[in-house]
Amino acid sequence: MHRPLIVLTTVAGFVACWRSSSAQSSAPPVTIYQSERHDVGTAAATDSLPRVLYVALPSSYADSASKRYPVVYVLDGDGMFALTAGVERLLLLGRETPEAIIVGIANGRPFVETPPFRWRNFTPTAVAAHPGTGHARELLAYLAREVLPFVDSLYRTQPGDRTLVGISRGGLFVLYALYERPDVFQRYIAASPEANWDNRYLFRRDSALAVSKRTLPVSLYLSVGETELARPFGAAVREFGDTLKARHYEGMHLVVETLPGETHNSSFATAITHGLKAVFRGRVAPNVSDQR
Repeated sequence: MHRPLIVLTTVAGFVACWRSSSAQSSAPPVTIYQSERHDVGTAAATDSLPRVLYVALPSSYADSASKRYPVVYVLDGDGMFALTAGVERLLLLGRETPEAIIVGIANGRPFVETPPFRWRNFTPTAVAAHPGTGHARELLAYLAREVLPFVDSLYRTQPGDRTLVGISRGGLFVLYALYERPDVFQRYIAASPEANWDNRYLFRRDSALAVSKRTLPVSLYLSVGETELARPFGAAVREFGDTLKARHYEGMHLVVETLPGETHNSSFATAITHGLKAVFRGRVAPNVSDQR
C-alpha cells in the first residue's frame, strides 16, 4: 500500500512539524512532487526499526516500462529525504548525476523526535553512558533482509547500484555498513560522521580491515564542516579521512573534503550535493534540459 508523500521542509532539509500551528491552519499541506510513502512489514510495539519509506521517482519513470534506475537510500528520512530528493533533481537538470530513485528510510514522525532511534540504530557498539546504544547490526540486517528487497520488488531498480547516505550519527552507520557488508551498497556518502564514537571505534575497525583485506571496491565520499575542526568531533573526522587515504585500498574511489565555512548542521546540504556528484563520478543522465 502506498500513498502520496506529504511533508513540510526547511531549507536545511529538516522536517519542521509544529503541531500547534499546523493544527490551526486550514492551508493545504505541501506535497513533494512524484513521491510516495510505504510502510514496511508489521512492527511490534517495541520495534524501533525505521518502518516508513519515502520514495521519490525520476520524472522519466512513467515513460518506459523497462528502464531501470540506481537507488539512493537516505538515512534519517524524516529529516533528510526532501533535501536529498531536491538536490538530486537540481543536479539532474544540469546533467551532473544520473536519474535515480531516492528512498528515505524513516520513522514516520517529526525529525526532532527521532534522536532515541538514532542513538539505538546507528551505533555499532554499546556505550554505558548511552543506554540502548549498539544496535547497528540489527538495522543493517533489516535493510538487507527487508527494505532493499521490498524496494526492488516495487520499482524498476538496478540492484547492483545502491547508494547509502548518512549525516552525523547516520554517517557513522554508513561507515559501519561499508566495513561490515560492502556487498550491500556500492556507493557511500558520510557527512560529518561520528568518527570518535566509542573511543574511536571506526579507527579500530579500519585497522582490522587493513590487516585482513586490501581490496574494497566501493565509492566513498567523506566530509566535515570547516568550523567543526576546532572540536574533537571534527578533528576525528579529518584524521579518519587521512587514515583512509593512507590505506590505498584497492578498488576504492575516495573523496575526502573539508567544506569551507560550514558548521555541523549547515554542511549537510553541500555534502549531499558534492557527495552525489563524487560517488557517481561523472555518470550523467542523457537528454535532460539544462534550465537556466
